[in-house]
Amino acid sequence: MPWKTGGLRPHNSLEVTYKGDFYKGWVSEIFQAAIRNAERKEIKLEQGWENGLWEELAKNYPSYIIFEAPVGPAPLQVSVSTIKSFLNFARKRIGDNSLVDEELARKRAAVCSVCPKAAPITGCSMCKSMARQMMKTPNVNFLPKNKNGCSVCGCFIDVKIYLPFEILNDTVTQYPWHEDCWMLSESLGIEE
Repeated sequence: MPWKTGGLRPHNSLEVTYKGDFYKGWVSEIFQAAIRNAERKEIKLEQGWENGLWEELAKNYPSYIIFEAPVGPAPLQVSVSTIKSFLNFARKRIGDNSLVDEELARKRAAVCSVCPKAAPITGCSMCKSMARQMMKTPNVNFLPKNKNGCSVCGCFIDVKIYLPFEILNDTVTQYPWHEDCWMLSESLGIEE
Protein backbone atom coordinates (compact mmCIF):
# COMPACT_ATOMS: atom_id res chain seq x y z
CA MET A 1 0.00 0.00 0.00
CA PRO A 2 1.54 3.33 -0.99
CA TRP A 3 -0.12 5.24 1.88
CA LYS A 4 1.24 5.50 5.40
CA THR A 5 1.26 7.70 8.46
CA GLY A 6 4.40 9.50 9.51
CA GLY A 7 5.84 12.60 11.05
CA LEU A 8 4.21 14.00 14.13
CA ARG A 9 0.87 12.50 15.02
CA PRO A 10 -1.77 15.20 15.55
CA HIS A 11 -2.75 15.78 19.17
CA ASN A 12 -6.44 15.39 18.43
CA SER A 13 -8.16 12.62 16.51
CA LEU A 14 -8.45 13.08 12.75
CA GLU A 15 -11.56 14.43 11.04
CA VAL A 16 -12.49 13.82 7.42
CA THR A 17 -15.50 13.91 5.13
CA TYR A 18 -15.58 11.08 2.61
CA LYS A 19 -18.37 10.68 0.06
CA GLY A 20 -20.57 13.04 2.05
CA ASP A 21 -20.10 11.29 5.40
CA PHE A 22 -18.14 12.76 8.32
CA TYR A 23 -15.68 10.57 10.25
CA LYS A 24 -13.64 11.28 13.36
CA GLY A 25 -10.98 9.10 14.96
CA TRP A 26 -7.56 7.65 14.25
CA VAL A 27 -6.82 6.15 10.84
CA SER A 28 -7.89 2.57 11.62
CA GLU A 29 -11.05 3.80 13.38
CA ILE A 30 -11.98 5.96 10.39
CA PHE A 31 -11.52 3.05 7.97
CA GLN A 32 -13.57 0.74 10.21
CA ALA A 33 -16.31 3.37 10.47
CA ALA A 34 -16.37 3.79 6.67
CA ILE A 35 -16.74 0.01 6.25
CA ARG A 36 -19.57 -0.12 8.82
CA ASN A 37 -21.24 2.86 7.16
CA ALA A 38 -21.16 1.14 3.75
CA GLU A 39 -22.65 -2.01 5.32
CA ARG A 40 -25.41 0.00 7.01
CA LYS A 41 -26.24 1.77 3.74
CA GLU A 42 -25.94 -1.53 1.82
CA ILE A 43 -23.31 0.01 -0.45
CA LYS A 44 -20.77 -2.30 -2.07
CA LEU A 45 -17.24 -1.00 -1.54
CA GLU A 46 -15.44 -0.80 -4.86
CA GLN A 47 -12.01 -2.23 -5.52
CA GLY A 48 -9.45 0.37 -4.40
CA TRP A 49 -11.96 2.43 -2.38
CA GLU A 50 -9.34 2.87 0.32
CA ASN A 51 -7.30 5.21 -1.90
CA GLY A 52 -10.13 7.74 -1.99
CA LEU A 53 -10.34 7.84 1.79
CA TRP A 54 -6.55 8.10 2.11
CA GLU A 55 -6.59 11.01 -0.37
CA GLU A 56 -9.18 12.88 1.69
CA LEU A 57 -7.18 12.29 4.85
CA ALA A 58 -4.02 13.53 3.11
CA LYS A 59 -5.79 16.77 2.11
CA ASN A 60 -6.59 17.46 5.77
CA TYR A 61 -3.31 16.19 7.22
CA PRO A 62 -0.60 16.56 4.57
CA SER A 63 2.29 16.29 7.02
CA TYR A 64 0.86 13.15 8.68
CA ILE A 65 -0.68 11.14 5.82
CA ILE A 66 2.04 10.31 3.31
CA PHE A 67 1.83 8.85 -0.18
CA GLU A 68 4.90 6.98 -1.36
CA ALA A 69 4.69 6.20 -5.04
CA PRO A 70 5.62 2.56 -5.65
CA VAL A 71 8.68 1.85 -7.74
CA GLY A 72 7.35 0.22 -10.89
CA PRO A 73 3.77 -0.89 -11.30
CA ALA A 74 1.94 -1.55 -8.05
CA PRO A 75 1.09 -5.22 -7.57
CA LEU A 76 -2.55 -6.15 -8.00
CA GLN A 77 -4.25 -7.15 -4.78
CA VAL A 78 -7.71 -7.32 -3.26
CA SER A 79 -8.43 -6.25 0.33
CA VAL A 80 -10.47 -8.22 2.83
CA SER A 81 -12.76 -5.20 3.37
CA THR A 82 -13.61 -5.21 -0.35
CA ILE A 83 -14.27 -8.96 -0.22
CA LYS A 84 -16.51 -8.52 2.82
CA SER A 85 -18.46 -5.80 1.05
CA PHE A 86 -18.88 -8.04 -2.01
CA LEU A 87 -20.11 -10.91 0.17
CA ASN A 88 -22.66 -8.74 1.98
CA PHE A 89 -23.88 -7.52 -1.40
CA ALA A 90 -24.17 -11.08 -2.75
CA ARG A 91 -25.68 -12.56 0.42
CA LYS A 92 -28.56 -10.09 0.37
CA ARG A 93 -29.30 -11.00 -3.24
CA ILE A 94 -28.89 -14.76 -3.15
CA GLY A 95 -32.04 -15.40 -1.09
CA ASP A 96 -33.26 -18.90 -1.91
CA ASN A 97 -31.07 -19.25 -5.00
CA SER A 98 -28.95 -22.33 -4.89
CA LEU A 99 -25.29 -22.34 -5.84
CA VAL A 100 -24.16 -23.40 -9.29
CA ASP A 101 -22.84 -26.95 -9.71
CA GLU A 102 -19.17 -27.82 -9.37
CA GLU A 103 -18.70 -28.32 -13.12
CA LEU A 104 -19.69 -24.72 -13.89
CA ALA A 105 -17.66 -23.45 -10.92
CA ARG A 106 -14.60 -25.29 -12.32
CA LYS A 107 -15.12 -23.77 -15.77
CA ARG A 108 -15.35 -20.29 -14.28
CA ALA A 109 -12.24 -20.93 -12.16
CA ALA A 110 -10.31 -22.07 -15.24
CA VAL A 111 -11.03 -18.71 -16.89
CA CYS A 112 -9.99 -16.80 -13.76
CA SER A 113 -6.81 -18.84 -13.32
CA VAL A 114 -5.35 -17.37 -16.52
CA CYS A 115 -6.80 -13.88 -16.14
CA PRO A 116 -4.21 -11.09 -15.81
CA LYS A 117 -6.62 -9.24 -13.49
CA ALA A 118 -6.72 -12.05 -10.92
CA ALA A 119 -4.77 -11.04 -7.81
CA PRO A 120 -3.91 -12.20 -4.30
CA ILE A 121 -6.20 -11.30 -1.43
CA THR A 122 -4.50 -9.47 1.40
CA GLY A 123 -5.80 -10.82 4.67
CA CYS A 124 -5.95 -13.90 6.82
CA SER A 125 -7.07 -17.39 5.90
CA MET A 126 -9.68 -17.28 8.69
CA CYS A 127 -11.42 -14.39 6.89
CA LYS A 128 -11.48 -16.43 3.69
CA SER A 129 -12.89 -19.42 5.55
CA MET A 130 -15.60 -17.23 7.07
CA ALA A 131 -16.44 -15.93 3.59
CA ARG A 132 -17.04 -19.50 2.39
CA GLN A 133 -19.22 -20.25 5.43
CA MET A 134 -21.19 -17.05 4.94
CA MET A 135 -22.06 -17.96 1.35
CA LYS A 136 -22.25 -21.73 2.04
CA THR A 137 -19.81 -22.57 -0.76
CA PRO A 138 -17.59 -25.68 -0.70
CA ASN A 139 -14.17 -25.35 0.89
CA VAL A 140 -12.39 -26.06 -2.41
CA ASN A 141 -9.53 -24.01 -3.78
CA PHE A 142 -9.63 -24.02 -7.56
CA LEU A 143 -7.23 -21.10 -7.81
CA PRO A 144 -3.72 -20.52 -6.48
CA LYS A 145 -3.32 -18.01 -3.62
CA ASN A 146 -1.81 -15.44 -5.95
CA LYS A 147 -4.97 -15.46 -8.11
CA ASN A 148 -7.87 -15.93 -5.67
CA GLY A 149 -9.15 -12.34 -5.77
CA CYS A 150 -10.50 -10.26 -8.65
CA SER A 151 -8.84 -6.86 -8.92
CA VAL A 152 -11.72 -5.67 -11.11
CA CYS A 153 -14.73 -6.20 -8.85
CA GLY A 154 -13.03 -6.99 -5.53
CA CYS A 155 -14.46 -10.47 -5.05
CA PHE A 156 -13.11 -13.70 -3.56
CA ILE A 157 -13.08 -15.79 -6.74
CA ASP A 158 -13.33 -19.20 -5.01
CA VAL A 159 -16.70 -17.99 -3.65
CA LYS A 160 -17.95 -15.97 -6.61
CA ILE A 161 -17.58 -18.88 -9.06
CA TYR A 162 -20.38 -20.68 -7.17
CA LEU A 163 -22.86 -17.80 -7.25
CA PRO A 164 -25.77 -17.93 -9.71
CA PHE A 165 -25.27 -15.48 -12.55
CA GLU A 166 -28.72 -13.98 -11.90
CA ILE A 167 -27.45 -12.27 -8.75
CA LEU A 168 -24.35 -10.95 -10.55
CA ASN A 169 -25.77 -9.92 -13.93
CA ASP A 170 -26.44 -6.27 -13.11
CA THR A 171 -22.74 -5.79 -12.33
CA VAL A 172 -21.66 -6.75 -15.87
CA THR A 173 -21.61 -3.17 -17.13
CA GLN A 174 -20.13 -1.69 -13.94
CA TYR A 175 -16.56 -2.95 -14.31
CA PRO A 176 -13.79 -3.13 -16.91
CA TRP A 177 -13.69 -6.95 -17.09
CA HIS A 178 -10.90 -8.66 -19.01
CA GLU A 179 -12.13 -9.49 -22.51
CA ASP A 180 -12.12 -13.24 -21.74
CA CYS A 181 -13.96 -12.95 -18.40
CA TRP A 182 -16.75 -15.46 -17.80
CA MET A 183 -18.90 -12.59 -16.53
CA LEU A 184 -19.00 -11.22 -20.09
CA SER A 185 -19.51 -14.55 -21.84
CA GLU A 186 -22.33 -15.57 -19.49
CA SER A 187 -24.00 -12.20 -19.92
CA LEU A 188 -24.06 -12.87 -23.66
CA GLY A 189 -25.35 -16.42 -23.15
CA ILE A 190 -22.11 -17.95 -24.46
CA GLU A 191 -21.25 -21.34 -22.98
CA GLU A 192 -17.55 -21.82 -22.27
